[in-house]
Amino acid sequence: MTLRTVLVDGPLAMRMRRFQAAEAHALGCQILTIPLMAARLAGGFVVPASEESLLSSIRAALDEDGFEELGKVSDLPGMARAVLKSLNTWWLSGLSVHDQMKGARLADFGLLECRVRKGLPPECWFHRILFLRRRLGFSSALRFSGRST
Repeated sequence: MTLRTVLVDGPLAMRMRRFQAAEAHALGCQILTIPLMAARLAGGFVVPASEESLLSSIRAALDEDGFEELGKVSDLPGMARAVLKSLNTWWLSGLSVHDQMKGARLADFGLLECRVRKGLPPECWFHRILFLRRRLGFSSALRFSGRST
């Protein structure tokens, strides 16, 4: 039996493709999204941080004291989602908060990012770390045998 890996665009495409594979009685077919593939390539025992785990970590980080400007608005409704969107944009940009810390707002953002990282379970990594580990050539746990599509 050969192992076949199929990369799909998102969670809905993954569910649809799994359903198609089940209907076709396909054996040895792995269906992964790009973040799941990155997690596999980064070490095999890590998973991309889910939105729920990130949001709970963000809420816990916002509840702590020590912010200069964010403390005033940290209790507003929708703040956790706004922070998640900002963090995702920042992480995808490839910049480091600590390199750019000029002013109270970016210092708060850097403190918030550190607290969010510490609040995640050890096996949950956000996409930027997964990408950097792969880019820098760290261990690759997934071996392809057969063909991949």
